[in-house]
Amino acid sequence: MNARLFRLAWIFAAVGLASGVSGGGALADEGAEAAFRAEMAGKIMTVQGPIAPEEVGITLPHEHLFIDLSLPLDAPERWALSHREYPDTEEKLALWRMKVRLDNLADIYRHIWVNEDVLIVENMKEVLREATYFKNAGGRTLVDVTTNGLGRDPERIARVSAESGLNVVMGAGWYRDAWRPEEFNARSVNSIADEIVSDIVYGVGETGVHSGIIGEIPAMTVVTAPEDSDDVKQLRAAARASRRTGAAITLHQWVGDGSQFMKMLDILEEEGADLSRVIVGHIAGDAYDKVFLLEAALKRGVTLEFDLFGVPSPLGNPTVDNRYMGEIVSKLIEKGYSSQLLLSQDVCTKIQQRAYGGKGFDFVLADVVPYLRAAGATDEDIDNMLVRNPARLLAITPTQN
Repeated sequence: MNARLFRLAWIFAAVGLASGVSGGGALADEGAEAAFRAEMAGKIMTVQGPIAPEEVGITLPHEHLFIDLSLPLDAPERWALSHREYPDTEEKLALWRMKVRLDNLADIYRHIWVNEDVLIVENMKEVLREATYFKNAGGRTLVDVTTNGLGRDPERIARVSAESGLNVVMGAGWYRDAWRPEEFNARSVNSIADEIVSDIVYGVGETGVHSGIIGEIPAMTVVTAPEDSDDVKQLRAAARASRRTGAAITLHQWVGDGSQFMKMLDILEEEGADLSRVIVGHIAGDAYDKVFLLEAALKRGVTLEFDLFGVPSPLGNPTVDNRYMGEIVSKLIEKGYSSQLLLSQDVCTKIQQRAYGGKGFDFVLADVVPYLRAAGATDEDIDNMLVRNPARLLAITPTQN
């Protein structure tokens, strides 16, 4: 079934089967969801329609084609939520308004999160060129995990897929608290789940473009007392949406001391999520001395995603230190975990693009893979991380419990 016919079929299913509208404007109907799971079982939903797992090839599981990570100047409370320094002086405002150029890259690198231009990626021509670097290096599939709040644009993403020849899988859900609307706090878990399910089953709004993965879902504030934080509500909603659609979940978090890390897995399990369908993102260099925590998570069935390769790094910041990340991956491969690891770059700013001096979408293939091979990774290990694991996780897999 081609992409257009698939979209039309699900629009007709929505009209014929949907029994009402739930919170967030999302259609919810058990019959349509069951039909979706049956039709899509074992297939991967891309922005151009379903494909077979064999068509996935080399995959980047955590990237952003278009994104807006900026914050409005008239909402300083959002800056506080994001832990960014609000530009309250003329000097800081000048930095915020500075355009990215070759002659000021050094200043931009030092102030990435307080410069508006670097945080907005929207130029179609540039994005197409960047995506082509990945394709020319042997890439076949890219997962765009840009969620609501970050300027997700399904139609432009679909256009990049069509014009570049890459498969693109699009995410669903909302980003972190600073990028969520005020009214999000009043929403129920089920209304959030309904919205995610709608994006996957029916497509986003009137676009007819379907999400194929849930996330990236933030798990930064995993607080359950006296009531669930909004991040916990999203975790619960993601688990419910995964059960209803068979789509995998991909998470945004940090390992830290491990307490929040493990608690988020507990919450997902409480909600009936299959942890073998959960990707824990942003496993970074700060986990260098916490391999025991990573192993504990792996033994629970999750897949760990090392997706910060090539991210600009200030001197001495272990979080995005490529060598530290490479060494952790090598350690886990030696321990036999390559079937539960993923590699990516999280390109989410202008200066990560090659056009602005960054490493681009091909850094994993051009630099990281040769490093891992030299450290002892086999062809099977590399194939697991780049091809087999993404294909397994992206395939719609109805829950068995």
